Amino acid sequence: MSSTIIRIAEHFSCNDAFFMFSLIYSCFTVQESREEYDTCQQPVHNWLATSYTTMVILRLTHLLGVVLDATSISSTLLLSINQKGLALQVTAIFSWFVAFPFFLCTTIAGTFMVLEVQRYTPSCWPSQAHLVSALAWLIVSYTWLYVNARIGFHMCSIERRRRQATRDLVVIQDNDTRSRWGELSNQSDYLSGDGLTPQEIASLPHKVYASNCAGTNHCFHSGECSICISDFAIGDNVRQLPSCGHTFHRSCIDLWLLRCASCPLCKCSLREERCMV
Repeated sequence: MSSTIIRIAEHFSCNDAFFMFSLIYSCFTVQESREEYDTCQQPVHNWLATSYTTMVILRLTHLLGVVLDATSISSTLLLSINQKGLALQVTAIFSWFVAFPFFLCTTIAGTFMVLEVQRYTPSCWPSQAHLVSALAWLIVSYTWLYVNARIGFHMCSIERRRRQATRDLVVIQDNDTRSRWGELSNQSDYLSGDGLTPQEIASLPHKVYASNCAGTNHCFHSGECSICISDFAIGDNVRQLPSCGHTFHRSCIDLWLLRCASCPLCKCSLREERCMV
């Protein structure tokens, strides 16, 4: 219990306290002026109370998810639905698929309510300060929605890259890769970068390493793979990069090329025909 309180205190900042106090106080202020609001064309007081409450619930849900998962990082909570830990998964799904759409709908509805009130019953506002407060809250709400929409688009981009990386790993994985690196399809944190596609990687030349390659056109002079720092053994599947001639274990360099289309030693791009090394 004490550790939970400590974690809440660590993540609950003074800004959070001031923000939530302001929203809760605003809810009570709206309720105190219910009689004046009842004369309005639209129930703007109900919208304001609902919107304030939703924002408080959103922040409390975020803090609760961080507190319940001891390994969580607050800054990354909204960047992925695939969180580690049930608490964070539930929090992220609730935030993106329940609370965010609901807050968007209530903000749009509140905008039309304020416009109609100003058009038909502008004198129903308890005071000019209440009107200014409602307009300011609309600005805050739309700003919050814009920022979180940008985060959502970024999250979708990360999720798309993660799923593409998982598909690429499944395509490129074979018995040689499993024996050297284990099961790779479970690496959900592996993100594809500006590398080659599995089809492009498969088209690169590869051979079986032999200590004596006299009389062949594929003689590999390097005796060590610089990725896994292991010596080549007879029978190893190796790949020699055509642009620079450096040689690596096929299972090592294939994973590298998924994320980066250049040689890990000389940084020569495989999209170039020839590099000076």
